[in-house]
Amino acid sequence: MRLANQWLLSFTLILSSTIAHPQLKKKLDPKLARIRYSFSVHAGAPPLTFLVQVDESSVVTGVQVFQPSNAAPFQTLPACKDLPMQLFEGDERLTLVEHADVNFDGYEDIELLQYLNAHLGKKVFCVYLWDPASGRFQYEPQLFIADPVPHPDTKTITSHAEYFGGEHIDSTFHWEGAKLVLVSESGLVRGPKLECGFVEYSRKPIKGKMQTMDENYTDCDEKPHLFPQR
Repeated sequence: MRLANQWLLSFTLILSSTIAHPQLKKKLDPKLARIRYSFSVHAGAPPLTFLVQVDESSVVTGVQVFQPSNAAPFQTLPACKDLPMQLFEGDERLTLVEHADVNFDGYEDIELLQYLNAHLGKKVFCVYLWDPASGRFQYEPQLFIADPVPHPDTKTITSHAEYFGGEHIDSTFHWEGAKLVLVSESGLVRGPKLECGFVEYSRKPIKGKMQTMDENYTDCDEKPHLFPQR
């Protein structure tokens, strides 16, 4: 089995789980959402204030950024259109804005929550990187991935995507200049027969292309079929 496009699989599963989400809860009153946040982009800098925008349908539409002692926002960052975040009753204390230095340049970046599956512990963010040259945040589409976790010691970002039925994908990235590059991937996904069977695999780049290193296939009869290491 060739696992040529796990990115497509990841987002297919994410979107399908979004569509299948039971709309049993009432929409949250926008006035009850936790919309105010504050942090400094680097040590010693005055903190910025962030106000999340929530429309009448309880959908997160973006976040406004304010400088100290300024009543008008100096920047408004729109939510990602791919996966709008709608709030329901019970989301009153949900953290909608997080921050981390995800490109390891010494400045904190914004993570605006766009998707949450509490059962699987899965989050997807719309990420904006701080640009010290312009003094503004800039959208980074490469980080629209499941649960990006930066690791300053190794200068890598890991992503763990958990799905129903035990399927999961673990990915590790690093920056090559402004490009986010996949350096390893492993996981457990459905086999050729969707009703049963799994493939446990690992992939790494060889001469600039991702190559499958191991594939352990379990058929519908639960008998393992082992493929030799490449």
